[in-house]
Amino acid sequence: MIKIITVGKKNELWAEVWIADYQRRLDKVYKLDWKLVPNAGVQGVSGQAWEAKWIMKYIDPTDYLLVLDERGQMVTSPDFANLISNTMSTGQKLVILIGGAYGVHETILKRADAMISLGAMTFPHQMVRVMLTEQIYRAQQINRGHPYHHG
Repeated sequence: MIKIITVGKKNELWAEVWIADYQRRLDKVYKLDWKLVPNAGVQGVSGQAWEAKWIMKYIDPTDYLLVLDERGQMVTSPDFANLISNTMSTGQKLVILIGGAYGVHETILKRADAMISLGAMTFPHQMVRVMLTEQIYRAQQINRGHPYHHG
């Protein structure tokens, strides 16, 4: 199981439909456990700190924390599939964080085991949730040797 922590509001209907479609295709190893942390409603470090307190409630000390951040490393879909496979093979729980609109507090960044970026562009949170879910499904298919990825 992969835990995804996301800061923001509940999914909009269009995003729920897309996410549900990909989740339906995942086997139980890749099943997603979504945790929603509300926005602080305040910009800057104080808002990030408030969100970080909520985020940390969902992270165990032994979890592998992967933060999605624009400053993170750019990875290919096969690289992402390997990261998931390698993490799960160690027995660690994979936790992926989609941070708030104003970024992630430094305490979270220090706790992170890795940071990756979905690209140089900025995407709405709802879109990131859909894209992440699809990439997890793609990783499952890559790790199975299925031709879904075509690569």
